[in-house]
Amino acid sequence: MRNSSLSLVAASGAVVSELGHPCLRGLDDLFQPLDTLLASGGDDRLTVAPGSRLNMYGCAGAPRTEAIELSSSTASSISAPALERLCRAREQIIERGTIDGFDDALDQHIEHSRESLRIYLGLSGSGAEVVFSPSGTDSQLHALFLAEAVLGGPLTTVVVGADQTGSGTAFTARGRHFNRRTGMGKAVIKGAPLCDYPNAFAAVDVPFATSTGAWHSLSEIDDCVTCAVEEEIRKGRKVLLQAMHASKFGLRGPSDACLEELCSRWPNDVLVVVDACQARIGRAKTRRYLDRGYALLVTGSKFYMGPPFSGALLVPKRLSAFIAAGSFSLGALNAYLDRSCLPSGWRRLRGQFALVPNPGQWLRWEAALEEMRLYDMLPLPFRSAVMSRLQTSIPNLITTSKHLMPLALPAELMPRDAADEEFVSATIFPFLIRTNDTYAPLNWAKALCETLNVADGALGRHGAGDDIGRPCHIGQPVALPLPGGIETAAPRICVGARNLFEAWSTGADPVEAAVQAILQDVDVAVRQLDRLAERLS
Repeated sequence: MRNSSLSLVAASGAVVSELGHPCLRGLDDLFQPLDTLLASGGDDRLTVAPGSRLNMYGCAGAPRTEAIELSSSTASSISAPALERLCRAREQIIERGTIDGFDDALDQHIEHSRESLRIYLGLSGSGAEVVFSPSGTDSQLHALFLAEAVLGGPLTTVVVGADQTGSGTAFTARGRHFNRRTGMGKAVIKGAPLCDYPNAFAAVDVPFATSTGAWHSLSEIDDCVTCAVEEEIRKGRKVLLQAMHASKFGLRGPSDACLEELCSRWPNDVLVVVDACQARIGRAKTRRYLDRGYALLVTGSKFYMGPPFSGALLVPKRLSAFIAAGSFSLGALNAYLDRSCLPSGWRRLRGQFALVPNPGQWLRWEAALEEMRLYDMLPLPFRSAVMSRLQTSIPNLITTSKHLMPLALPAELMPRDAADEEFVSATIFPFLIRTNDTYAPLNWAKALCETLNVADGALGRHGAGDDIGRPCHIGQPVALPLPGGIETAAPRICVGARNLFEAWSTGADPVEAAVQAILQDVDVAVRQLDRLAERLS
């Protein structure tokens, strides 16, 4: 598409949702500015503040070439290559839409995106199906109602790592609306149940840590999960076991052995869905989960650094075939699903939903797929070597600061094996902030990170080539209790796909060059954080 079209605002058929947000649905809507399109078809979390032009995650609807992006555990702004792909994709849909009609053209393109996602995840030919959604939180709802349709009810979700997952899980696990507006622009009551069946859904939370901040052992988590599943089945309920593959800190649980045992004992009563929304998961591990019959929650907006939001539910071959052949009613998801979200092979289920494609959701996934394509070009040995080096170097660099200290994580809750491939190394590095001999509380840590993300030179510069004052976007602070009743929060410095791709070079030692390039950005962020903490202490 010509560059001039990026600012074109045509007479649009866009409608406004009950809450006053744009709900873009027609062909004319694709002529809206791209930042408007990228913020459409989601919930309130995508709303951009008028002044900063950033959403609640600190992301913009255009490339932030001036900023250092180390925020992939939360969300990232769109990159220039992804924006270029959106322009091309938008032009293709407009051309096809004028011939075949917008709805059909977009539906066909989304089906092609399904196969692209399978290819980048190493799942081509696996028979796994993809259910797209605006966010990982939406995909949790999709998994819940599909599990209830397959297993029957009433249904209890056992949420592992409940203290290390998204805030919306507390609602989705119980079959409740998690926001005031859905991705389809429907106004709903946050916290209200999606269906009116008494006791249809319940949840049991299994946290990684105690209320005083002490970490549970992996065996303790296995025991808690087993007891919870046994108790719910004893009550006559079915169980959706939501395992955690990589939490906000990169933690996992329960063990693979625990999952296998529970599925073996109750094959008709337990369905496992793996929360891999961070997308910090090797191809071999993804295939292993699916081969065992587990569903997976993934996103393109965390590790792969596509713009927020882009969610998907990966459904294993056997379960997909069962759904395709069955007659299920998922009317409760009318506010969260349109026909194009569902794979074409699920004809009966698709027939229950209107074809109301979501251009914003599709464009965000298009951007994420470009980030995945670029990352997929990097040799696996290069990715593995860089991550291995950074796993030690980044905490060491954080340690050199006056006010920051790496958060000690339990190695037992970060189990790794060969199937993890490059993710055998950590890519999320949480840290604590100390000022005046105390740990920074959550609101203080949030303010510091927000200031860091919009730094404009107020911190001062030391000379030519010094990046002090450059905006740095890092992962949002996670509330964390500590022994002794101390309440604090841990921000996170993260390594994502784009960081590796942008650091790639073809020189004599590409690994060393990439490690130094990424560490240079981390050093800038650490020094600025240290300076901000010093000023506020």
